[in-house]
Amino acid sequence: MLRLAILAAGLPEPRLNAAVRLRSGRTVYLDLSWPDLRIDIEYDGHWHEEGDRPAMDAARREELADDGWVSVHLRAADLFPVPSPAIARLVRRRAMRGAPAAAPIDFARMPRYER
Repeated sequence: MLRLAILAAGLPEPRLNAAVRLRSGRTVYLDLSWPDLRIDIEYDGHWHEEGDRPAMDAARREELADDGWVSVHLRAADLFPVPSPAIARLVRRRAMRGAPAAAPIDFARMPRYER
């Protein structure tokens, strides 16, 4: 759904599950990304709140930041029923990274999603 919302907004298609080798030597797999802008888009489902997962996610975010990546973490509440806030955040992050301005997005026409 996230990828479809990104495409519906007219943004470039992000890479799926891109492997990134960090300076630490560890390889991480990004849910979605724009590697040329070093933007990592992660969809955090409910399992990201369980056990050691929050600490592991925080450490991963720090490692990515150390390598110059900016991470955008999205949850179901950011996409359902309307993904406009999530898309607006992605547009801002792309602009912060120097991406060419996207065509204006008609947020009123963004699709609505059911869970």
